[in-house]
Amino acid sequence: MIARLAVVFRQRAAVFARLAVVFRQRAVVFARLAVVFRQRAVVFAQLAVVFRQRAVVFTQLSVVFRKRVVVFA
Repeated sequence: MIARLAVVFRQRAAVFARLAVVFRQRAVVFARLAVVFRQRAVVFAQLAVVFRQRAVVFTQLSVVFRKRVVVFA
């Protein structure tokens, strides 16, 4: 049971780490689009901030689940 939980938490940590990378990449894309489209710069800059925040959240979730893996391993 505990070993299964460790596997589940390890998998979730990996998923959240991947999501953090994806959202970080999207933040970069929106930041570049903000430069290209000056008229819509505010919207794209705000989207870049949102995706950066999501990346931080998913990074934190990844860390939490990694810690749980250590506890259950």
